[in-house]
Amino acid sequence: RRAKSKEAKIQVELAQLKYRLPRLTGLGTVLSRTGGGIGTRGPGEKKLETDRRHIKEQIYDLKRELEKVQKVREVQREKRNKEKVPRVSLVGYTNAGKSTLRNALCDIALPKDAMGKEKVLEADMLFATLDTTTRALDLRDNRTITLTDTVGFIRKLPHDLVEAFKSTLEEVIYSDLLIHVVDCSSPEVKDQIEAVENVLEELEAIEIPKIMSLNKMDKVDNSYLEALKKDYLNTEQYLDVIEISARDGINLERLLELISIHLPEKLVQVNYLIPYSDSSIAAYLHRNTNITLQEYRDDGIFIEAKVDEEVKNKTKDYII
Repeated sequence: RRAKSKEAKIQVELAQLKYRLPRLTGLGTVLSRTGGGIGTRGPGEKKLETDRRHIKEQIYDLKRELEKVQKVREVQREKRNKEKVPRVSLVGYTNAGKSTLRNALCDIALPKDAMGKEKVLEADMLFATLDTTTRALDLRDNRTITLTDTVGFIRKLPHDLVEAFKSTLEEVIYSDLLIHVVDCSSPEVKDQIEAVENVLEELEAIEIPKIMSLNKMDKVDNSYLEALKKDYLNTEQYLDVIEISARDGINLERLLELISIHLPEKLVQVNYLIPYSDSSIAAYLHRNTNITLQEYRDDGIFIEAKVDEEVKNKTKDYII
């Protein structure tokens, strides 16, 4: 019921069929006893073969349909690649609070023209998110990123389930930065962190830069929180560890700052002198960069800004 997109519905149905297929045997064994004499096949065995064939045909058809949907997703991903929009994905154990965090970040950083988009279902239940949902966010340094909320991971994620949700999980693989959302109030917090890392390893995404976000900080005491932070800050797995409360909006601005700091594409400080006749360039810089200083001088507008490589190339004629 929580799968809304066509792709998610196909993936769920595919996972269910793959789960059912090897479990048809028991039913067939019972039914086959109702058959005839030695050397004959009973109605139960015939039904088992029919059911198996039917499920295999359904799996084949669903895989074909999923391939078509995946091609559409690939086109969308290539478009984002061309636009050089940094991609950030939320990963974590199921029910860690990823959807709540994603909605909270959208509330404070969603571009104005994207307001009113449907929020991800927030629920205190396993697999509340079955769709991959991607939204654009505006960072404080004027960069736009895409933020993707993914299906929750579990311990020993079955291989068939990984395969069925492969296109959803591919969003993780192609990310520039991962936010590992952790329910720090869970009594099994370390096991859950390890489970997520194991899935990332299986996806060959373990090397992607990561920030650990200790969610539900309001449910644990400070000494425990500090000890947990220390455990993971001292590893090479995470660039940073931050405690947050997605529900109460605590430390979310700081999390956005950390995303800006740790995005692979670093900003560089550049000085410009723009003639007043080219004031449209100044307007462009205001829209697309983080301006740290602006002065109106006799010979033009002086601007000091943090810019990415693309903006730097487009405005190179005005750099001093």
